[in-house]
Amino acid sequence: MSLTLGISTSSSQFRIVLGEKGKVLFNSGDNPSLNAPDGPVELIKDISPLLTNGLESIGAGIKEIKKIIVDIGPGGTSSVRTGVAFANGLSYSLAIPVCPVSSMELIGIECWEKFGLPVVIAVKSVRGNAYVGLYNGRMAGLKYGLPEQFIHEMVAPVGEFVVAGAFRNKVIELFPGREIRDSGIQSVNARLLVEREGLFEKRATFYPNLPVPLTEQMIPAFD
Repeated sequence: MSLTLGISTSSSQFRIVLGEKGKVLFNSGDNPSLNAPDGPVELIKDISPLLTNGLESIGAGIKEIKKIIVDIGPGGTSSVRTGVAFANGLSYSLAIPVCPVSSMELIGIECWEKFGLPVVIAVKSVRGNAYVGLYNGRMAGLKYGLPEQFIHEMVAPVGEFVVAGAFRNKVIELFPGREIRDSGIQSVNARLLVEREGLFEKRATFYPNLPVPLTEQMIPAFD
């Protein structure tokens, strides 16, 4: 096998996806025992046992992983940092590339494909702040702060749009009388890390130029 490993870090639990040539062979999110809040702690809070479980379920070894795609956030700060560090460590130890993709881009891709409209994605942060991104076939904007302070400027170039992530109702309320669609999508679909891997391959990088978590301090450089 020549496997791609996808690691989703930005949701409440880690997700591991293994696939080959865009086809998902294992998704930890499809296994209730790996996702239940009362499930085995070592399988829902730690990436390594999840990966071991996935490899065993498809009869593969770790050296059959040839590429890693990692969700660099934004999301829960500790989980994103842990997930990115795991991806980077595995990339280094196996001498394979790792490709970064933001959680907001993953959500944007899913909504864009479903609705064919620009997507405003919000990810909760602290003290009412949020990461807010605009996806229009690509990430066309990304800001951090109180959404009401900048979101009107962000969406000024677009007409009808879709909202996703957190604060969907709040975003809709900021635009009375405007046609806005609620995607109903709250978080990352980890399957896209493998199913759309071709979109991220050009970002492949090796040690020492490894991905870093996306935080509010990174946004000016990222945008």
